Amino acid sequence: MTLSEEIISKLNSKRSIHIGRSENEQHNDIVVHDNTVSRTHCKLEITEENKIILTDLKSKNHTYVNGNPLINDSVVISETDFISIGNNVFSLSKQSIPKEIAITAIDISKKFSNKKVALNPISFSIFKGDFIAILGPSGCGKSVMLKVLNGFGPATSGKVEFFGKDLYKNYENLKELIGYVPQDDIVHSELSVKEALYFAYQLRNKSKVDDHTIYNKINEVLSELNLLPKDILNQQVGSLSGGQRKRISIAIELLSDPKVLFLDEPTSPLDPETIEEFLNSLKKLTQKGTTIIMVTHKPEDLNFVDRVMWLGTGGYLAYYGGKDKFLEYFKKENSINIYTELHKAENARIWYEKWFANFDKKQEKPATISEVKSSYPFFRQLYWLTYRYFKIKINDKGYMALLLAQAPIIACLIILIFDKLTLSVLFMINLTAIWLGSSNAAREIVAELPIYHRERMYNLQLFPYVLSKLAVQIFFSVVQSFLFVGILFLFYSNENVHLDYFLPLTGTMILISTAAVLMGLLLSALAKTSEQAIALLPLLLIPQLILSGVIYPIDHNKLIELLSCFSLGRLGTSIFTCIQGMVEYPMAIMNPNGIMTTKFEVINAVDALKLPVTVGLNPENMGMNIIMVISLCFIFIFGTVFALKKKDML
Repeated sequence: MTLSEEIISKLNSKRSIHIGRSENEQHNDIVVHDNTVSRTHCKLEITEENKIILTDLKSKNHTYVNGNPLINDSVVISETDFISIGNNVFSLSKQSIPKEIAITAIDISKKFSNKKVALNPISFSIFKGDFIAILGPSGCGKSVMLKVLNGFGPATSGKVEFFGKDLYKNYENLKELIGYVPQDDIVHSELSVKEALYFAYQLRNKSKVDDHTIYNKINEVLSELNLLPKDILNQQVGSLSGGQRKRISIAIELLSDPKVLFLDEPTSPLDPETIEEFLNSLKKLTQKGTTIIMVTHKPEDLNFVDRVMWLGTGGYLAYYGGKDKFLEYFKKENSINIYTELHKAENARIWYEKWFANFDKKQEKPATISEVKSSYPFFRQLYWLTYRYFKIKINDKGYMALLLAQAPIIACLIILIFDKLTLSVLFMINLTAIWLGSSNAAREIVAELPIYHRERMYNLQLFPYVLSKLAVQIFFSVVQSFLFVGILFLFYSNENVHLDYFLPLTGTMILISTAAVLMGLLLSALAKTSEQAIALLPLLLIPQLILSGVIYPIDHNKLIELLSCFSLGRLGTSIFTCIQGMVEYPMAIMNPNGIMTTKFEVINAVDALKLPVTVGLNPENMGMNIIMVISLCFIFIFGTVFALKKKDML
């Protein structure tokens, strides 16, 4: 039953009905699951004179009649009027609502920075509720077309109108009405399906929603995709098949009731047995008014779509129209022959010129749509990002085991090698803090780039995202630091030399580890792949070793001395020596036989550091060293945010 039919039926039986998003029967007679609809949006009633009165109930996004807003007011309507609430259009006529335009592309083209043409100038319109397939040979611009239309990769020239509004100029107000599932999964494999969908719902809603409403919505979208909630909710995403993961990614998008859903090769991971079931579920979404634009390379998918768009090599649009007419248009027997024909850029250009010459530029009336103001509360997003990230980490049992084992293992190795508390031990404590922090964070952003890009496209703010990573990593740094320093305290406790000030030493290790985490996050934000991040990690760590001044004096070069003042290896070791006070330090002496030997003497740790190196920063000035470390933390935070900002397409 359509929304119009449901409203007509209820209105005839009750003569007065309320429409809204709240599922409370005392509030609404008709429930519309759409975030752009207010909890109690509007009221319809039949008067004694059989007039139908529509009243807007102070809705946030207003009620529209024939495209005109009805703001906190009432009006008499007829069966020929079209009423819009949020993203939903209905009438009181049993006749079907005429098709309206959802997307209009006007002379759009796309060039990359290397001046390579990805799309040649194209104009076309897509009807609301249509199911569109984009096909063509590899490298012809199918995915580029998808990103141009959804705003993720805007056109170089031309414009895209989204329900009559310029998408690029009004992107902040329209982006939450767009669903986009790229080729890569946009769901964390460490979470259960239930957790992944729950966190996605919370991160896409600006205000608090009760769990009952959330799980009802989750069950609804899973059912729409032919997934049984009771069978799949408690499964870990990483254990699902490729096809199931793809449907979970789509389910995440459906949680926010998108007006247009963009899918990049959604059937590629599916086996033939499940493709038909999957495409049928998508077809049902279009019957509810959702427009679907899908990139595919499988001709058999065309049995379920309404229209087909063929692109050729060089970014030429060769055909856009009904799915039953393209074989006749190209004068080919099957789709394979069309792929072969459009593989050559010169052939694709000929078909492009033919299509463009016959293009009907008459514009239909665009559908109405309610924009959504994007103002997600900072601390709400920070809370849910942090909570989700923490769950991701603790759900990964192998990661947690390795994380908890690192500090004790390294501490035991230090004890085995250094039987005396020397400057080298303090140096190794500092290096351990740097290693644990940077290695834990180096892959945390780049490993989830597809998820980051999609959430950033929707409503993700940069500072909450970076701070959520930092908060969880600091928690683990605290645990590792207490384990590490605690083990060393138990061993280095004798009459001559022993570790002093457990809490200050542990606090310093946490501080250095925090700075190293931020350094690792900056690396992760700059890297393009996880492999690149791991390959670059030694280039961060080795300078900390060299510039520390412990291994070899660095006072022979003023520039290197200056650089060492910005090295965590140098700054951290200086702070540890100031806290510790006394260590055993090797002194070269001449024995009676004239042979040089080494004797350990107990001396001030600061003096020990001064012996091999003289640097610009005085090791005794611990406060200045701490300020320098904190300053580096802020530099790394802003550097990470800036690097992520550079990844934005808009």
